Amino acid sequence: MDVNNLNSVSNVSVNNVPKQYIDKSRFEGSVGAIDKNNDALKISINEVYNKRRDELSLSLRNLNEGIAVTQISMNSLSKQQENLKNIGTSLIKLGNSGDFENKRFETAQEISDQLNDYNKIADNARYNKKLLLDDQYNTEIINVVTSNKNYQITGVNTKEISQNLVNSLQSNSLSSSGEVNSALESLDNALNKSLSFSENFTQMNTEMKQLARGTLNEQINLLKENTKLKNIDFGSDFSNFSKTNIMAQLGNLAASQAHIIQEQTSKLIS
Repeated sequence: MDVNNLNSVSNVSVNNVPKQYIDKSRFEGSVGAIDKNNDALKISINEVYNKRRDELSLSLRNLNEGIAVTQISMNSLSKQQENLKNIGTSLIKLGNSGDFENKRFETAQEISDQLNDYNKIADNARYNKKLLLDDQYNTEIINVVTSNKNYQITGVNTKEISQNLVNSLQSNSLSSSGEVNSALESLDNALNKSLSFSENFTQMNTEMKQLARGTLNEQINLLKENTKLKNIDFGSDFSNFSKTNIMAQLGNLAASQAHIIQEQTSKLIS
């Protein structure tokens, strides 16, 4: 075999290398285009993240307000119920004493003091200047809007409870066991009405707290996912992968060329 065949083998093999592996500028241009596309993708992802983040933040803010309103109402109702229970204690004490003539006025004063305190609590239970427990028209206090459920919280009229109790006691002289028992029945009705208000507020409060915890977890998970996406450089990762791939292909090409040359040299020597 002619020695010139070695040059021929070498030239043919090198020319068989795909042009995109040799023309680096062409390859880099394609990477630049990919970077641009992925920049747009990143912007789109960021917009979705911002929108979802704002939605969750709004829901959480509304839930916090709703929780505050229901918590204030629950606490105030609990204090009013203590007033009613104290009235019950005074009535039972009077009934057990049997001394209705001498102690009924003292009991009536104790009842009056407790009801005055009861009404003061209603006056002080407010949120953003709105009365929560002294609202005869059930005015809307706040509308809690979330992505899962909406809560319309209205005021309640606890003063109506105390007024009904006062009306029932005005015709009751508390001068016998029968009259004391009648007063206790009126008191039970008042307490049950107050407890029904508490149950409604407690249910809403519990549900909103659960939703708030879920919303907060969503915010944390969303932040984590967004952080992961920000740490990904699509263009750089693709470029690094492609450059590594090129080097591997060129390495394989060099090895194959060396093998071919070695074979040809062996044949020539022999």
